[in-house]
Amino acid sequence: ELKDIGSGFEEAKADVMGAYNVMFMMDKGVIPAAERPQIRASYVAQLFRGMRFGDTDAHGRGAAMQYRYLRDKGGIVWDPGAKRFRIDGPKLDAGIRALVGDIVRLQATGDYQGTEAFLAKWAVLDPEAKQVTGTMTHIPVDIRPNYPGHI
Repeated sequence: ELKDIGSGFEEAKADVMGAYNVMFMMDKGVIPAAERPQIRASYVAQLFRGMRFGDTDAHGRGAAMQYRYLRDKGGIVWDPGAKRFRIDGPKLDAGIRALVGDIVRLQATGDYQGTEAFLAKWAVLDPEAKQVTGTMTHIPVDIRPNYPGHI
């Protein structure tokens, strides 16, 4: 049982497993493979949205974990000249597969210490991610509809 550390891990699993499943369906021809670049970009963009919640929030911690893991695997690459990230598609795909495997193994075994070590290693923002997320402070995190009149 992962107790107090399970929620961020579960959020990460939901995100990365969703990306994995979409790519699996592309490989099987259920979803057009031509959409893979857009799926990758949407997935990475939602990681940055999630990281804005901070590493104490389950969503933020889960997003940071995915980002750092995938960056380490070469799927997310920092361009220091442009001060932006780019995606290496094949490495991102391989990293997603590996991350899904690591997460489900740790959850299936209920390895509390292993999960804690995994989070300590990966669920921390690096300077580049902090720099980029710092430029997003003027963008709302969520949509708050304002309905005029009475409903």
